[in-house]
Amino acid sequence: MISDFDDVLEGRIANSIATFGGTEEVDDLASRAGAAGWQLIHLDGSAIATKADYLQAWCDAARFPETFGHNWDALADAITDLSWLHAAGYVVVIDGLATGETWEQTGWEVLEESCQSWADNGTAFVVLRRD
Repeated sequence: MISDFDDVLEGRIANSIATFGGTEEVDDLASRAGAAGWQLIHLDGSAIATKADYLQAWCDAARFPETFGHNWDALADAITDLSWLHAAGYVVVIDGLATGETWEQTGWEVLEESCQSWADNGTAFVVLRRD
């Protein structure tokens, strides 16, 4: 479990999905990330009940291009690009996503693969879960 957001921003956390115990508001985390040259992407899991909701939440939060295909392959492609966000690193904060549906597991797998892809490119990409 990660409790100090500075550990992420200062590169002490490898690209991965981790549980985040911090209680800071998302706006405060986003401000801190921006000051460090990072881009914070926030998904509010309480508003996600279906695969379509999940894909749309990503589209909205990460400002995906209008050409986004709303499927798993398109999500993987978009998450591993993010060139339109122009950041030194990316931190994703996902609050309260716990549907237990099979699509949710696929979503986590896409994120795990994205973490590795960004690591291969030498760019920080950390996903923080707050349950």
